[in-house]
Amino acid sequence: MIDHVPITIVAGAPGVAPVRLDLPWGPLDDLLWGARPGRVVARDAAYGGKGRLRKRVKSVVALDAGPSLIVRRSLVDRALAGVPAAELRRIPVALVDDEGVIDDDFVLLDPTAWVPMDREACDADHADPSNPHGAECTGVRRLAWGEGPAPAEAAFRLGEHPEVVIVRRDLAEALSKALKRAIVVVDPPYPGDDGAFSIASRPKALPFRPILGAPGRARPWQPAAEAARSAEAFWALRGGRGDAAARAIACESAHYAFWLARAVDAAPADDTRRGAIADAGYAFAYAALVDRAPRDDTRAAAAATPDAAIAYAKYVDRGAHEVTRSAVAGTPWEPDYPTLCADGARVAAAVAEGAWGAPAPVAAPPPAASPAPLARPAPEGGRYAEDSGPADPPTHAPLDAGVRSDVDAFVGHGLELVGLDAADGPEAVIAAIHAFVGQVQQKTRKLAKRKHAEMALGCAFGEQLHRVLGWQWASVRAVDGGGVAMVSPDRGIAIYPFAMMERLLAPRERSNTVELTFAMVASGVPPPGAKAGAYTALV
Repeated sequence: MIDHVPITIVAGAPGVAPVRLDLPWGPLDDLLWGARPGRVVARDAAYGGKGRLRKRVKSVVALDAGPSLIVRRSLVDRALAGVPAAELRRIPVALVDDEGVIDDDFVLLDPTAWVPMDREACDADHADPSNPHGAECTGVRRLAWGEGPAPAEAAFRLGEHPEVVIVRRDLAEALSKALKRAIVVVDPPYPGDDGAFSIASRPKALPFRPILGAPGRARPWQPAAEAARSAEAFWALRGGRGDAAARAIACESAHYAFWLARAVDAAPADDTRRGAIADAGYAFAYAALVDRAPRDDTRAAAAATPDAAIAYAKYVDRGAHEVTRSAVAGTPWEPDYPTLCADGARVAAAVAEGAWGAPAPVAAPPPAASPAPLARPAPEGGRYAEDSGPADPPTHAPLDAGVRSDVDAFVGHGLELVGLDAADGPEAVIAAIHAFVGQVQQKTRKLAKRKHAEMALGCAFGEQLHRVLGWQWASVRAVDGGGVAMVSPDRGIAIYPFAMMERLLAPRERSNTVELTFAMVASGVPPPGAKAGAYTALV
């Protein structure tokens, strides 16, 4: 039996440099857009393209977030000898900064196959421990595939967690040796959220980062005995041993019907689609990754839960539709709906135009899901708000002199932390803060002084709200406590930047909402209940 193992980049190892793909969407989103190109542009993420990356590039590039491995071609060609390009594509990469091409001796390693977990062989936790084949997988301590399900592919993405790359052990060890241990084999047990590598349940707070292993449920779990039969039938079909009866049994499970279409047929079919749309999350996944087109039946099935509906709007319809709009009405997802629909339309246009970039130099893409706002004059009083008067909460008071002094200083600290300065535009600053937070959450960057980073990034974020929208710093007095916040000119919204950064940089946090929060307020999309003088909290 072939031994397959996860591999990961060692953050901070010699030769590892942090960059981001120069795309108008995130690298994990790219797996859903299906837009893998013939050439990739990668840009310095840590220093804002100011030339400092030129001194750091050696063997491996670590992305600020997402599932891609960018490595030096000349170091890995021998290690990859004999691996078919159909299984592990090597897409040429140009590393660039504002001065042009830094180095083009790099490739993006792109496993083309996705293989789901063998839940009989893995050591994992499930929402229903008695029903591993029918219930949501919530965490993994050991990956393995049994004799029949063992993948034949040299490299693939883990189906339920496509950001995790799995390769044959011999290939993993050859890559690790060639790249001087900048990429390493991860042996079980996996340490979880507190370690350098984990395979954990995907965050449910971000429906636009789909939860293929934990979809939104509109119906009860498939009973355990039936789910086990569907699993057995699926793996028989994947091994080339199944028949029409096995297909029917596999399609009784939304999970295995979807993976039959995605990992065996590699094409849509009526029977697998009928099986998948029994579950809202898999209805979305089928439309996005198998049909790659909207249909009335998959849309209606996805609309059974608001998280699947909003993902369908962004990734499949790539715009608003009455069915998905109705599904999110009155739910926590409703404020996100216009922004994500706009994002879907924008990225669809970028994909159609082949906007993966030219060899270089290229302009930085817009960072937010809405059109970039223009800076406009701040209201009279400048960065800091005056007292709103002795009224009942919610109201605000001016910041005292000491806090003002700290804010003045820490704005500069925050810009320095992300490699920018006061001359950089607000959109570039927001993109850099978002990238920094992503690196911390993905454990490719370590924080020596977390509280300092929270204060510095919070001040830098708040300053951009002031520069672009004329928001002001104030001490909000609210029924629930309030605190130091940025308040909108009409006092309808209060954003607490320090609390926001404390949450985003917390060790177990996986949602990065920096750009989304900025885009929402910049595009004029208010949170529920926001009205003049309400100081509605948006953290």
